[in-house]
Order: sequence, then structure tokens, then C-alpha cells
Amino acid sequence: MAATTFDTHKAVKTLTSAEITEPQAEALVAVLDEITINLVTKDDLRRELSAHKSELNGQMADLDNRLTGQMADLDNRLTGQMADLDNKLTGQMAELDGRLTGQMAELRSEFTGQMNDLDARLTGQVRDLDARLTGQVRDLDARQTRQMNDLDKKMTAHLAALKLEIAEFKASIFKQLWIMTGSLAGVVVLATLSLIIAILRLYFQ
Repeated sequence: MAATTFDTHKAVKTLTSAEITEPQAEALVAVLDEITINLVTKDDLRRELSAHKSELNGQMADLDNRLTGQMADLDNRLTGQMADLDNKLTGQMAELDGRLTGQMAELRSEFTGQMNDLDARLTGQVRDLDARLTGQVRDLDARQTRQMNDLDKKMTAHLAALKLEIAEFKASIFKQLWIMTGSLAGVVVLATLSLIIAILRLYFQ
């Protein structure tokens, strides 16, 4: 630290001109000279600040270098970890995709088999039902045919019996006509018989 230059003679002269005795002025100047010896000048402050600034700049540079290195190391580590994580995720996704693909294939195969079984069962059931319905229709047709044949036989027999009754009735009428040939009643009976025969012929045609 540089000592401050203090003109003691000039200071004593200035104080004595201000009506202060010379011994008092010298005493004051001595005290002031003692004080100014330890005073810091602006140059001292500038030099001190410059030194501190240089030191701080060096520390800041060292800190910046350390931080830059640490950030680079951290970036490298994070990059490596991200790459490892990406590789693991890619592998896991591929494995999951493979499992899902296999499961979907198994499910599709199982579903296809079930559909084939169901189709076969339904086909068999439809075939059985068709066979049963065909048999039932055939049986029903046979029964209807037998019933129609039986009805036709009954109608034929009934008509034959009716024709026989008509023939017998005609024979009886003709017999009566032979008895009543000469009378008016015989003529009326003959006309009535002719009308009845005509009606019967129209009915049984």
C-alpha cells in the first residue's frame, strides 16, 4: 500500500493563519499526518479491485470449464442411457408384437376350427331335418293316397248300390205300368217315371 503524501508545513501555515497557535497547529498536523499514513488511495483501490477481478475471472473460467466438462459428461451419459433405453424399448416392443401376433394366429385358428365344427353340425342337422321332413311328407302323401283310394272305392260302391236301387225301382215301376197300361193313371205314372229317370241321369252324369 502506498503512503499518502501530506504537506505538513503547508498545513501548519494554513492553521496559524486561521488564528490557531503554532503549537496547536503542529499538534493537529502531526495527528493528521499519522492518520493519513494508513489511508488507502484510489490507485490502491483500483489495484486491489483489479487483482480481485483477475482472481474472480480465473475462478469463473475454471468454474465454466468444470461446468462445461460436467455438462458434456452428463450429456454423454444421458445420450448413452437414452440409447440403451431406446434399444430396450425396441426389443420389448418387438417381443410384445411377436407374442400378440402368435396369440392372434392361435385365436384365429381356434375360431376357424369352431366355425368349421359349427358349420358341420348345422349341415348335419339340416340334412337330418330334411330327411325327416321328406319322410313325413312321403308318409302323409301315402296316407292321403290311401284315404282317397278308400273314399273312391266307397263312392263307387255307393253309386253301384244306388244304381241297383234305381234299376229295381224302374223294374217295379214298369211292372206297375204293365198292370195299368190302359188307364189314365198309367199315362201319368209313365210321364212321371220318365221325368224322374231324366233327372237321375242328369244327376249321375
